[in-house]
Amino acid sequence: MNEDQMTPQSRSAEGNSAGSALGVAGSEKKSSEGNKDYIGVVAGGYDESVPTDTFKVVVNAQAPSRFKDEVCRGTIVRANTEAWKRDGTKWSLTTYGIVDDANITPGFAFSNSKQMGQSSYYRDDTFRSVYSSTAEDSMELIVRAVGHEDEQGELYGPVRPPERESTVYLAQPDQVRRVLMRPVSNLKKFMVGAYATLKGLYTPITSLSLGKEQIFLHGAMFAASGWGKTVAMKHFIQEFLGVSDPPAILVFNIKGQDFYDLEREMTEAQWEQIKKKNPAVEAVWQDREYKRQGVPPERITYYPLSQVARGRIGQPYTLRFSSLRFKEHSLTPDRDGITALLRLLTDANLPPASSDYLIDYFVFFKQHFTSQGIHAPPGSPQSSNWTGQAGDTLANFLETLAQARRRAGSGNFVIQCSECGRTGSDPNVFINGWAADAILRALGGLVRLNIFDVGDEIPISRLFTPGHISVIDVATNDSPRAQEVFIRHLLQAIFNYANRREYEEGNVAYQGLALFLDEAWRFFRSETVLDAVETISRMGRSLRIGLWLADQSIPTGAAETTILNNLRTRILGIMSAESATQIKRIMPLDDKLMASLQNLRRGTGMFFNLEYSRLPVPCVIPACRCYHSEESEG
Repeated sequence: MNEDQMTPQSRSAEGNSAGSALGVAGSEKKSSEGNKDYIGVVAGGYDESVPTDTFKVVVNAQAPSRFKDEVCRGTIVRANTEAWKRDGTKWSLTTYGIVDDANITPGFAFSNSKQMGQSSYYRDDTFRSVYSSTAEDSMELIVRAVGHEDEQGELYGPVRPPERESTVYLAQPDQVRRVLMRPVSNLKKFMVGAYATLKGLYTPITSLSLGKEQIFLHGAMFAASGWGKTVAMKHFIQEFLGVSDPPAILVFNIKGQDFYDLEREMTEAQWEQIKKKNPAVEAVWQDREYKRQGVPPERITYYPLSQVARGRIGQPYTLRFSSLRFKEHSLTPDRDGITALLRLLTDANLPPASSDYLIDYFVFFKQHFTSQGIHAPPGSPQSSNWTGQAGDTLANFLETLAQARRRAGSGNFVIQCSECGRTGSDPNVFINGWAADAILRALGGLVRLNIFDVGDEIPISRLFTPGHISVIDVATNDSPRAQEVFIRHLLQAIFNYANRREYEEGNVAYQGLALFLDEAWRFFRSETVLDAVETISRMGRSLRIGLWLADQSIPTGAAETTILNNLRTRILGIMSAESATQIKRIMPLDDKLMASLQNLRRGTGMFFNLEYSRLPVPCVIPACRCYHSEESEG
């Protein structure tokens, strides 16, 4: 009988004597450990010419785990070594390792791989789809040891290969967590995702969780467009809401519809679409008992910046030059108000002298002209004799100065409060003519952005309501400068409020704030916004403000690097255009994991946490439980 005429059964019989030897060493262990997770035995040992932390595992042809998808690159295994010491006592050691590679060697029915390749049987469609279904093919795993287990169940090193002939088993979920994550002592946890191999979800499912304090130690996701960063953000939002004593959550929606409809339930059709894109998600949902329901409507507030936001007609929310309702948001004639005003005009590049005149005029206006008539003394060619009514708005602040400038002509001028003049006092402010022109140009640009005094004010204190989601819809104002001015002012107001509330009002219930920035590059391109984000990344831990951002590429600037260094949780999705140097700035990936970044499944990323992770691992990020359209899953 030639090779092409041999049946699978005849090949199996011919190679049985050689193939059965692979499982002899581990046969006695099957009964004690159970057959379900038995893999094989350690080949080689200390005499092998391999790195000191690497060993090989010969997989038994009959091992049930051999036919499961989880036995592949990324699988966590445990090797049990037992031996007798010279004093008669038994010595045992459990070594954990991660599979670096899996090799399929030629069947024993052939003398070499050339003969096997010439066989028509091995070109059959059945074999190509289920290559490991015949006993004559052998599988060998290359395993990198990551630690040995001590009596308390902790890992220790330095690692070394286990003894030759040691039995190897598939690690169970609690053992996988032990290998991947240090123990999380905080009982208040949120789920990051579920451990996966580079071939699929690791089963039984191993959930990876972090303590609540990690919310305020910041996190980031970097992945190419279409990977699912926005959907992953929604997952984290819902996880943060689920912890006991949840923080407030603030989302800057900067690209359209993405963070609307958080309260809508996911439809069956959408759920089927998600499972099709990443089948592993279904197992995670079943394990966590997730339901297709959105966030309760009473726990969400949307703040659109225009009259019509995504087909919703309602009152817009904007910044206020003054506030009678929420004092923490007012531009007051004090140090905080002056600092906020100058920050609003940062990109106007006012000369220092003009800034000084602006400060004098700002304080004077706030103290005298917010509800009183304004008047300049007559008879002087450098004065204005305009009298009118001024409300405490940015537009009136500009108009008062413009009117006085027109009345004064080309020179310097003085503005005086007529109401105070009638009481015998003579308060006034002197303004240089050329400085007034510079101030008017800067203020005019700010007024034209239409982000002041045209709608309700955003109450900073309400953004800190525990367990409540606030969505700031920046996308409804399509002016890049308006977005930047609004964002940097609001970020600074949030930081100032948290600083005051934490240290001056400690008796008030405060659970912190989780701040989500999708499309982070939009926040980084303005230096003043970047400064505010960097400040939060530096001091957020002490103020319990957690910064969570997502972007399509890893930024390289000096300020951005500072922010990255302060982000404890890192997730990398599909990455193809980044250099190895850039990627290793945020995650210590080896070459094989680096190469796998281009082939990750949608929603599967490399997870790493600077405090809890022992090594970077593939992790399935569950889909959010609310409605989302196909177009908004990037």
